[in-house]
Amino acid sequence: MTQKVREVSTLEATIFLLLLAGLVSYLMLVLELTTRLSLLLALVFNCFMAMFYGHNLKQIENYIIEGVRRSAFVITILIIIGCVIGSWIAAGIIPSIIYYGLETLNPTFFMVGGLVSCSLVAYFTGSSYACVGTIGVALMGIGQGLEYLCL
Repeated sequence: MTQKVREVSTLEATIFLLLLAGLVSYLMLVLELTTRLSLLLALVFNCFMAMFYGHNLKQIENYIIEGVRRSAFVITILIIIGCVIGSWIAAGIIPSIIYYGLETLNPTFFMVGGLVSCSLVAYFTGSSYACVGTIGVALMGIGQGLEYLCL
């Protein structure tokens, strides 16, 4: 006995997205559940909605596996960038950048210095995400330090 898959209208999709956003917001803000548990419960909600529209569990499982397969490359890159950030922090590179940035950067030229340093790191590492995760973190520390120096 196969059930026919029903087409989702734009109004139904909009209502579904609003319900999903409300569910995740409620779980995280009101019930104070962790992000992982909230997203897992949102996935269960998605599965029930897909079954309501006529999909069976095997189709839903194939959709999930296909989504993970397509995003595996991006996830791998983000893991590698996380390793770069962690190694730069552990090796003292980011604290050194903060220290020397506080000594050399003038608050007047902070934005220009941030632009140049981020451009150089992004060019040589080949990743804007790695730049934001390393130099961006250091620039936030430098910005906080310059605010205290300017008071």
